[in-house]
Amino acid sequence: MMKRAILFGSAAAGGAAAWTLLEYLLGFHTSRMEVGRYTGFVGIIFPILAITGAIRAARRECEGRLSFTQGMLVGAAVTLVLSLLGALFFSIYFSAINPAFLAANSAPESQPSAAGQVSMAFFASLISGMIISAAVAAVMRRETATPSERPSRSMP
Repeated sequence: MMKRAILFGSAAAGGAAAWTLLEYLLGFHTSRMEVGRYTGFVGIIFPILAITGAIRAARRECEGRLSFTQGMLVGAAVTLVLSLLGALFFSIYFSAINPAFLAANSAPESQPSAAGQVSMAFFASLISGMIISAAVAAVMRRETATPSERPSRSMP
């Protein structure tokens, strides 16, 4: 399970980081921030795809039988990996790539520190990842019967 979590979590974190860097290069974090306020929501696609893919792969390995708890454990592991890697990326982003981002997005008296912003991003990623995991695990938990286990449908 950990190999899958590392693979899917890394892919999600890498996709989100690449999207953030593309936004930065397009000026959505500097000169055209009004556009960036909306394009940032695209980043949620990466955790959704990663968590769904990991749970689907786990379900396939279990021959279509995956409990809600098993699905949640897979989703939680992916979420933890992507949250840790995301926090690492954002600590680099806020300190070395675009340190002016925090100052430009808040009033001077309420400006969060880079460490505070990274912590908020980490916990927001954990919470949203767990919500996504619960939703996907609930949908994927259905057991599929093999053809021999299905009741036959005979005409009366």
